[in-house]
Amino acid sequence: MGACDVEGAPPSPEVDDAKQFMHKLMDHPIRVAITDGRLIVGNLWCVDNLKNFILLNCQETRISEDGVEQRRPLGPLVMVPGKHVTKVEALKSSVDRLSAAKTSEKA
Repeated sequence: MGACDVEGAPPSPEVDDAKQFMHKLMDHPIRVAITDGRLIVGNLWCVDNLKNFILLNCQETRISEDGVEQRRPLGPLVMVPGKHVTKVEALKSSVDRLSAAKTSEKA
């Protein structure tokens, strides 16, 4: 049985579009901001129903109060709990490519 927006109601077209877009972002680089201010950058592997993100080949960036960036590798596979995610960003080039592909599919 598929996911629903509201109990018993089928998903809206906006939800379907968002899910398709996220599916197309798989294996593309994204940046996830989390509640403690860190940024996690990696290739999107999957997202579950709790909005937990699984990323490949990740790097963590911390920006100190004086503006200095500290980076460190996190490893080949990282799970970012959905409850800590505040923002998800994709590279503009990836989004533009995906949007262009979606436009050509509709034509």
